[in-house]
Order: sequence, then C-alpha cells, then structure tokens
Amino acid sequence: MTAERTLILHIGTQKTASTLIRRFLKANVDRLAESDIRLVDRATLTESPFFGYLEKVTSGAVPVTDPVPEEIAANLAQMVDGPHSQVLMTSEILFHRLPLDDFYDRIADGLRLFQTLLPGWRIRVIFYVRVQKSFVESCYTQLLQMGKRVKFSVYTGGGVPTHLSWTRVCDDIAGVIGAENLTVRPFEAIRDLGTEGFLHDFLLRLGLSPDQAGAFDFDETLAEGKAANRGFSEVAVKMARFTMPMVDPKDRKKLRKFLQENFSTEHYPRPVYFSEEQATEMATFYRADNARLFATYIPDQDPDRLGY
Repeated sequence: MTAERTLILHIGTQKTASTLIRRFLKANVDRLAESDIRLVDRATLTESPFFGYLEKVTSGAVPVTDPVPEEIAANLAQMVDGPHSQVLMTSEILFHRLPLDDFYDRIADGLRLFQTLLPGWRIRVIFYVRVQKSFVESCYTQLLQMGKRVKFSVYTGGGVPTHLSWTRVCDDIAGVIGAENLTVRPFEAIRDLGTEGFLHDFLLRLGLSPDQAGAFDFDETLAEGKAANRGFSEVAVKMARFTMPMVDPKDRKKLRKFLQENFSTEHYPRPVYFSEEQATEMATFYRADNARLFATYIPDQDPDRLGY
C-alpha cells in the first residue's frame, strides 16, 4: 500500500510577510528536504501551465466540473513528483490577487481542483490573515509600487469595503479540506514574535518539531525591511503614484528601495487612506466576524490585543 502523501499550500494572503517566508524557505531548501518536505517555490508554481488553468477555475472562466486536460494533470503531477512524503507550495497569489472585487470567491473550486488531480493526497492549508483596514491599505500601496495609477476610492469601490470576511474564506477552505487541515495565523503576531520567531512559528505550523525547526538557518539579511519600519510614508505614496507609472518595470524595484530608505514612515507621517469615521465604521463592521474567526480558527490568540 502506498503511504499517504501530503500537499501543504501556504497561500499568504498578500501583505502578510509571504515574501519573507519564501526567501527563508528557499535558503533552507536542504533542511526542508531533510524533514521530508519538497519545496515548490512561487516562480515554479505560478509560471506553470497548471497555474494558468487554476486561474481559469478560480475566475469562473472554467467550471471545476469540466474534464481537466491531460497536460494540466501531468504538469501538476510532475511538480509534486519525488520521494518526499510532503510537498510544500507557497504563493500568495494562488487563489487571490490584489484587486478587492474578487475576495477568494472561488477558493473552494480551486481546492477541489487539487483534490481531483491528487486523489489520495491529504491537502493542508496554512493561511495568514491581517486586520482588514491594514490589509486594504497595504494592498493598495503595493499596487502603486507596481506602477498602477488608481485612486484609493476607486480601488475600494468607494466607502468602506464590507465583503472582506476572513471567516467566510476560512469556512470555504474548511468545507473542502476539513477544519483539521486548515492552519490560520494572524500576521500581527510578528510584532510579538519578531522576524526570527515568526519564521520559527511557521515551521512549527508545517508540522516540524522544535528541534527540527531550530536546525534551520536564519540569516538576518533575509529580514531586511521587515523588522524595521520601512512602510511608505504619505510623501512616498504621493511620489510613487506620480513616478511609478513612468518608470521602466526593471527600475521600479530601485525606486521602491529608494523611497523606502529615504521616505519611510520611520521619519515621515503615515499616509491617510480611510477617514477616522471610515476606520471606525470598518472596525465596528468586522468586529463580530473577526471574533468568530479567532474563536473558530485561532483560539490561542486574542483578537482584541491584535487589533481585530
């Protein structure tokens, strides 16, 4: 009898230190292998034919009930092939991108696609969440950094977005793979854990023992810009909104680094996206839903202390 294999999907979400986690994992790919985990990194996954098909399913362009082309099934099988009992895929854009109009609406279909193509596999999900207000603001800032020229009011659809329920997303995930296979963590825990502690906690959520996790190498340069306050200030946001669309894509990273180093929130005021009234309205609207999120999926954390 073939031993059960496990697929672990670290799906972000965006702006929850996903890049930091990926860089850490890639630097320790041999340690993962020693722990019987094969890493499929973001580039390998998102540049694959399978990912292109998955996007069609999660956008509703292709029903998940449609027969999957043989070449797509073969591509996924190739990515997970190997002697390891566990395969870890990591990408914050696996089921969702930065626009807010589609908020993991078809994540259940995406997970069912994995189940269809990997019968007999156990599927686990590690999912990080973030306070809705900060999540929206950070996603918008990243769009500006990518060269998108869009007003914040247009990005949010005007007013306060009311469809960003993490609980609904987690319920959809648990409804497919089972709550026992879903691990939810709050991004804000990084404030207490620090960068190294945050990464160590991720390894424990993978299922590694403390001794196994302790053997991983932590390079402080991996956390550059994470431990320190390197967010865009109001000045940086205004400059990015004007200059990023005019800069060659290859040079945007240089401009982003320049703005972070010289116009961060460490020395300049933070940008104000939501008014005080809107911020209060948003916190009030999501309070009960976030309380259920923590009670159901993150019972070891205090939502009030973390700002939920």
